[in-house]
Amino acid sequence: MLNEGENPVYTGPTVKPKYRICLRCSKRIDQTSSLCVLKEGKVKCEYCVKQRKPCDEVPIEFRSEVNRLLTQRERLENEGDVDQSAQLSEALADASRSYVKRVTAAVNQNKKRGFKKQPKGDDIQLAQLNALEKISSSLEGILDVMRYTVRILKFHSFQNNIALVTLRRLSNIV
Repeated sequence: MLNEGENPVYTGPTVKPKYRICLRCSKRIDQTSSLCVLKEGKVKCEYCVKQRKPCDEVPIEFRSEVNRLLTQRERLENEGDVDQSAQLSEALADASRSYVKRVTAAVNQNKKRGFKKQPKGDDIQLAQLNALEKISSSLEGILDVMRYTVRILKFHSFQNNIALVTLRRLSNIV
């Protein structure tokens, strides 16, 4: 379970995007005739500049799906058969709608939990330090329980020794 402010860690395979495409443009793959791609050295794509919106990266866990959508789009653009083109267009539209729903839900969940982007630089080190402090605290708690258990066992062992000595003395008297 995530605590407030903790960022979930994606543990799946790291997929390199086919193109440098932003989250906003990835949601429009099936709708536009020209694909908006982030150019090298640019911070924002043309579409996000026109919209005056931030140009966010596609979350890591959705990159392979964006690559599949881009491949479907390329096949559609290269298709000469009208019937096949209509089928590919419908399949791309369905896949794109599904992708948009899931990526929007994931982004909204991340915002709801209090984080928007992957931590970078010092944030990663601080997150690691925070995790190590929690582990250290848990280990200290385990060690305290073990120390207490050893004390109890020693005490019971001491009491048993006293009882044995007392029984021996009593049996010698009788």
